Amino acid sequence: MKTQWTEISVNDVNEELFLKNMDIEALTFIAEELQTLANQITEKQRKDPDSILRGDWIHDIAESEHYQNVIDMGNRAVKPLYYIVYKSEKTGLYEWMCSLALEKLSKEEFLNEDGMKWATSKEFLKLYTEKILGEN
Repeated sequence: MKTQWTEISVNDVNEELFLKNMDIEALTFIAEELQTLANQITEKQRKDPDSILRGDWIHDIAESEHYQNVIDMGNRAVKPLYYIVYKSEKTGLYEWMCSLALEKLSKEEFLNEDGMKWATSKEFLKLYTEKILGEN
């Protein structure tokens, strides 16, 4: 991967520079698309709690037009997706979808030190940042 992002260092993210270099229109579009999808999945789970156990949400994401709209943005979506996960204090469905999209766009698999796939958006963010900085 070895992408050079001047906004990110070993110690932190320069948010001012990140925002300056980010496509805000893309950020807004991505946030709206994935929040709409998260709301649809949450509503489905509220109506049919067993859908969670069946793992329907995974298929709902993969088959969603909203998710595909983000993926279709290609590299234009990368920094906004990263920023959403970075800024969020939560690790819910919305952040997980952002991480999933970012992983798909990177065309790489991100595994933790145990060789397992990341489980939370914060775990993904750590692994992704290490790749950006060339530490992994």
